[in-house]
Amino acid sequence: MSNDLNLALRLSADPARLLGGLAKGEGGLRKFGSAAKREMDAFKHAASSVEGKLAQLGLGISAIAAGVQSARLDKDLTQLKLTAGATADEAGRLRKELLGAQIATGQGADELKAGVDSLIAGGLSMAEATATVAPMAETLAVAKTNADALAKAMGVAGKQFNIDLSQTESARLLLDKMVVAGRAGNAELENLPDIFARVGGNAKSANMSLDQTLALVETLSLVEPNAERLATLTDSTLRVFTNANYMKSASKATGIKFFDAEGSRRDALDVIGDIKGQYDKLSTDRERFGFISKAFGQTDLDTQRGLKTLLDGNSLSRLDDIFTDVSTASGTIARDLPEAIGNAVDQAGRLKGALREAADEFAK
Repeated sequence: MSNDLNLALRLSADPARLLGGLAKGEGGLRKFGSAAKREMDAFKHAASSVEGKLAQLGLGISAIAAGVQSARLDKDLTQLKLTAGATADEAGRLRKELLGAQIATGQGADELKAGVDSLIAGGLSMAEATATVAPMAETLAVAKTNADALAKAMGVAGKQFNIDLSQTESARLLLDKMVVAGRAGNAELENLPDIFARVGGNAKSANMSLDQTLALVETLSLVEPNAERLATLTDSTLRVFTNANYMKSASKATGIKFFDAEGSRRDALDVIGDIKGQYDKLSTDRERFGFISKAFGQTDLDTQRGLKTLLDGNSLSRLDDIFTDVSTASGTIARDLPEAIGNAVDQAGRLKGALREAADEFAK
């Protein structure tokens, strides 16, 4: 057995040394992958060695299991190719991206493929979905969610706010924003698909951006942590900007305009800010109750509850803070990734990825 492989055996047997060694540079992992491939080539003429154990490398993967795993991936990608109407080259690029993402982050290639499945089921092409693999893998490493839920959140947000997910950097920026928003409130990444499906249309009609919508959802989540009820509360709150009768009544009672002189919608948060300016001048609970009743008495109870939440206390300031954080979220995941994968579990996942890539090439 070569010196390179002996070194790999020692690293895989000692997590502390593995982490220390990998921390010295990505080149170490690439060298290990190359060493594994060289061993595979040497095994080609020694069936007994091949059908022994790749567990010699300390990771419990037999040659037969590696072949089955590769064949299963072949079958899955072939089915996905037919579903998406993709080419063999596009399927090959997806395969390479999935294995590369596991090597980079330790997130399983099969888990990531489940996310790709969801995106393609949502209408993306295989080429477009492939562009999201690396950002998804990085996000899974730093946030508590799963690939299927993450992909659905991306797909819904992409459609609602016209985000081109076929551009890797656009997908990465979207996930940066979602991660930062999720950390600010109670609505987690896995909750966003259902919430966005409910509120996205009204948010867009209200002329709210993705950043504003995320900030509104997370602000309201502080008073309504249940995801299903939060979706209802947020959607109802937005009706004051989309229901003609609600807008007319509120404008008449407050004198605040929802449209500018040219007939274009004003920024929704500016409108709420103007309403809060009047609300903050009131000194008693009776006056505040009367203001809400006069301006929004014709609305449903969830709409009144949502607006009162935004007008009371420092909720609107909190919304502004979350909006600022979301707007400047670019690069968050990239900054957090080294620390997030600096553990034996993810590093073992990366090592398995290098082995799987070597075994996959050999099995094919």
